[in-house]
Amino acid sequence: MIYLDHGDRRTVETHLTNAYRKLGVTRRTQPMALLDDIAAPPAATSSGLPVHAGSR
Repeated sequence: MIYLDHGDRRTVETHLTNAYRKLGVTRRTQPMALLDDIAAPPAATSSGLPVHAGSR
C-alpha cells in the first residue's frame, strides 16, 4: 500500500480529475470498466481462432 501525505494526495487527485474530465469520465467506476474491456481476451471466431483488430 502506498501512503501519501496531504500535498501528494491532492496532486494525484488534481491530475486524475483533469484526466477524467478530458476523457469524459463522469463516474469513478468508468475507468475500471474501460480497463476491463481492454484487458478482456480477444473474441474467438467459429474456427476457434482469435479475431485481431484490422483483420478481415
